Amino acid sequence: MPVANFADRLAVSEEPLDWVRKHQGSLKGNGINPEYWIGTFGPTVESCKEANTAQEFMKAQLKNQTALVNKWDRQMYQLASSLFDVIGGACGKASAEAQQVRRLRGKLHRPPLKNPPS
Repeated sequence: MPVANFADRLAVSEEPLDWVRKHQGSLKGNGINPEYWIGTFGPTVESCKEANTAQEFMKAQLKNQTALVNKWDRQMYQLASSLFDVIGGACGKASAEAQQVRRLRGKLHRPPLKNPPS
């Protein structure tokens, strides 16, 4: 059965390296240089493992950072919404100021235009 994913491939890649280490004598007798493979393939496997560990750490950091951004985004939205309510209430719902604030509140739900009309 073929190897299905990175973790499996990494695990399977360590097996031939271990095998070469155990059978160095017979490999030399067959014209294979086991030191070359141990010296080349071994560090490659280790570098791959280290890179994977760093990537997994970064994924965890990104997930935590995304949660933090979402938390502050929610708080920012709630405070902006509250501020619009306070201004509208203080100035009177029918005032020009309240109308301007309602227009601003409407923009709070839409991303800004990338190329506003001129």
